Amino acid sequence: MSLILRAAGIAVAALVILLALRGVSSLFATLVKVGAMLLLFGFFVFELASGISDVRELVSGFIDENSFVGVSISVMIKALGIALIGRICADVCKECGENGLAQGVELVAGIVIFSLSLPILSEILSFAYGLLQNSS
Repeated sequence: MSLILRAAGIAVAALVILLALRGVSSLFATLVKVGAMLLLFGFFVFELASGISDVRELVSGFIDENSFVGVSISVMIKALGIALIGRICADVCKECGENGLAQGVELVAGIVIFSLSLPILSEILSFAYGLLQNSS
């Protein structure tokens, strides 16, 4: 909870500074914006690292890595990472006025997540095929 309060405090402080610098200099405003984003990204990385280690400890206790559930959780964590990286990159591109580049990044992230999830889809289809073979 304190992390989100610190992040919100940084965002509000940067907003106040940006509003004060709006008429003075766009270079300083850009530097304040980049600095605030780097601090917020640092908070994000710190929280994500601790969250991933917590999930890894939880999962390793009762799920075998070769099982379907273990592979599924691994794919979901990787997909979440890809989605977050793609979203952050796309937001940076949009902030710089490059909407086409942002759409390209989002498209590539979606394709990578889809290709990452194909083994799970294959397992589900083979399980369904096995159920259909057993029932007839």
